[in-house]
Amino acid sequence: MITSHNGPQPADFTDVRATNLAVVLRFVRENAPCSRADIAASTGLNKATVSSLVADLIDRRLLRETGLTEHRVGRPATMLVLDGSPYAAIGIEVNVDYITAVAVDLKGEELLNWRRSFPGGTSSAGQAVIAMAALARRSSAG
Repeated sequence: MITSHNGPQPADFTDVRATNLAVVLRFVRENAPCSRADIAASTGLNKATVSSLVADLIDRRLLRETGLTEHRVGRPATMLVLDGSPYAAIGIEVNVDYITAVAVDLKGEELLNWRRSFPGGTSSAGQAVIAMAALARRSSAG
């Protein structure tokens, strides 16, 4: 159930799917490599739902299959790990005398960390925005 300014509203399919995608992604991030069966058993989602969610996450390049494990009873399982290679988050900090940009991948591993001097105490808000935008553009280019 979702609460809004109009009171509680039932969750629709999109809300439920988004929540379940997040549950699967978080589980893989914390337990990789893992199988679809591991996800289903640990999250309480049924196997068909997990398979659908994993397929969606693979299509989005957030997860990838790494191969089979044979260290289990029964047939080998296809193992999953985070991919996320096309994704990164960039954070920018403006301080009194510097600006820092940090980019991290989906796993939280630092991709870059740049610190540039900046006269924040004597600069206007517009100058700070221009400096942040320039550092963000440079960070996203690599």
